[in-house]
Amino acid sequence: MKYLAVIKVFLITSMLTMLIACDSSEWLEVPGDAGAGCNETAIESTSGRGNPTATAYCAGISKEPTGKSRCENGRLQIQCK
Repeated sequence: MKYLAVIKVFLITSMLTMLIACDSSEWLEVPGDAGAGCNETAIESTSGRGNPTATAYCAGISKEPTGKSRCENGRLQIQCK
């Protein structure tokens, strides 16, 4: 009986871990000149859900854009999930 409880806890924990991992997002640095010299205009032009530019960059890593962009160390980054 104890073994079933242990297995049940293990399976539930594993499933929760997988769900959390699937929902994780990452910041993709825009390569080349397009990502250099990041400013408010660049952030605005790549932000928002359904943005075609962000969608194209995130598709390159088989992910979807979250609609968020930022400047990090002078480079434009797009959040993909």
